Amino acid sequence: MSLFKEGDKVSAIIFSEGAFRVGSGKCTSIKVVMENGQMAGVPWFEVYEGETMKSKWNGALLEGVEL
Repeated sequence: MSLFKEGDKVSAIIFSEGAFRVGSGKCTSIKVVMENGQMAGVPWFEVYEGETMKSKWNGALLEGVEL
């Protein structure tokens, strides 16, 4: 079993409208951050362009993650 941990990096996040992939477009990295949920920690994925975070996605609402 694989669990996401704070600071993990992933290659891509996929959702119904599309995807963010490291190295595609301006996306340079995708980092996991853990935030409190109703019953447990929930992974969120921060999408970066260089050192600037451009968006943040709730892992519970994604369709997939490429490690």
